Amino acid sequence: MSGTVPTITAGSITGLTALPNRPIYFLKLNGAAAVSLVVKGDAPPKTDGGPADPDAPISIKWGSKLMKNVNNRLVNVKIMSPLEVGVFKQYAQANLENGSKPYNNLNVNYTWVKMPHAAGLSDAQMTDEVTKRPIQSLVKRNIHKFADAEVWTDLGEVVAVDIFNGNNDRFDIATGKWMNYGNIMFLAQGTSKVIGLDMFDPNSDYSNYNRAGGYAELNTLNDDVARNKFARLCVTSVGATMKRELGGNRTNKQGSSGSITVLVRNLPMQIDIGTMENLFLPFLDDFSRGLEQGVAELKRYLIAKTVQYRVQNRPLPQGIIDRMAYLGWTPGPARPNANAPLLTPTQMQGRYHRPRNAGRNGGGDAT
Repeated sequence: MSGTVPTITAGSITGLTALPNRPIYFLKLNGAAAVSLVVKGDAPPKTDGGPADPDAPISIKWGSKLMKNVNNRLVNVKIMSPLEVGVFKQYAQANLENGSKPYNNLNVNYTWVKMPHAAGLSDAQMTDEVTKRPIQSLVKRNIHKFADAEVWTDLGEVVAVDIFNGNNDRFDIATGKWMNYGNIMFLAQGTSKVIGLDMFDPNSDYSNYNRAGGYAELNTLNDDVARNKFARLCVTSVGATMKRELGGNRTNKQGSSGSITVLVRNLPMQIDIGTMENLFLPFLDDFSRGLEQGVAELKRYLIAKTVQYRVQNRPLPQGIIDRMAYLGWTPGPARPNANAPLLTPTQMQGRYHRPRNAGRNGGGDAT
């Protein structure tokens, strides 16, 4: 069944390839001709050679649950068992070049996760991984892909979950800046044109579901004015980023940044590089609609989970409890002390609101 995650057992891996610079591995299982499983080393240790992040598994698990139920069922990330990790590493070490980056990544204390392989997956990466220089053909490809209302609606749903997850590695959830080109991923087939893989940001102060509290960026989910403002920031950032990569922030002697011609829906379209920050504004309403739909689906799913977990007497992560309380999403789960009053958004924000790390350069994981 599409989206299921097979178990790795002794002898089940019959083929493996790896990305050259990132801890991402593509597995063939049980003699199959096609890749069926992707393994990734997620949440690198806080220090070189340090232990795995103990909070990462719960945050990855719940981040995946939310994205799967809002965006696409193929977002089904599972934490690998120690036995699975051992089988995977043994096969990989026997089949990768000793001393290569993929080989050496096996010795890092990542949180190892697995997910179904998504056929027809591509991303918005548009710079060389090594030199970081822009590749014009990939920028043109991105313009073509983003010139699609459905792409923006699907992306809005993904970003709604990112905001709740505290994930700044697609768009900065405070400023709307496009952070990581490779983390906007497209599907050539399936139930959505955009898929929200890589939903956990190990560098964010807000991605840890074991930590209590809320944060101001959550207001984007509840407030129409804040949501529309944030949507505009994101949409203009995509165009402005492409403009920068094409040198549009520089002008020639005539004061022009030049233009490029791109095929959009099989028709040539001449684009003024100097005004590309406005290129995708016609899709602003589509992105805002996607954000709104994502919020509605997220709220519906979390309320249903709250009811289910109460009946089963199972605890929800404190981070989810507090974020729901911050947003006023009822029937909000009971707090640890049922007699304690709920904190106001301002009080709750203060529980762990502090400045985030500086922004990261574009480029990154494609799964």
